[in-house]
Amino acid sequence: MPDRKKQQVHFLLFHIGALLTALAFFLYVKGSRAGLFGPVSCVFHDLFHVYCPSCGGTRAILELLRFHPVRSFLALPVVPLGAVAGLVLYVRAWVAFVRREKKLLWLPGWLIWSFLGLYLIYGLVRAVLLVGFRIDLLGDFYPR
Repeated sequence: MPDRKKQQVHFLLFHIGALLTALAFFLYVKGSRAGLFGPVSCVFHDLFHVYCPSCGGTRAILELLRFHPVRSFLALPVVPLGAVAGLVLYVRAWVAFVRREKKLLWLPGWLIWSFLGLYLIYGLVRAVLLVGFRIDLLGDFYPR
């Protein structure tokens, strides 16, 4: 398969994957609110009585969809920052596609490591705030 045709197939598969992910998230949220899944529990949360680094991800996405970027950032900063980075990379991919460039999707290594570092540091800071100072950013342990 020629390179251009291969890129077009990959670009199409990327969009199909994004749509399926959005649909799955929508169904998950609707199903959770309707009580279809029962109580969803986090083993890390239950065993150690602190939030895992991923706790707040769904809330962060929902707050971002409600146009509350500050609340989204407080729930899990990787989500709104990832949305901005994803939007920039997505526009860049479309520009590359229209210009017929060889490389459509470009994800720099420093960006991946930055997000991983932010993810882990925020998880640690949130745990210290919760255990050391009883400051609960999500409100599960100490309701606001």
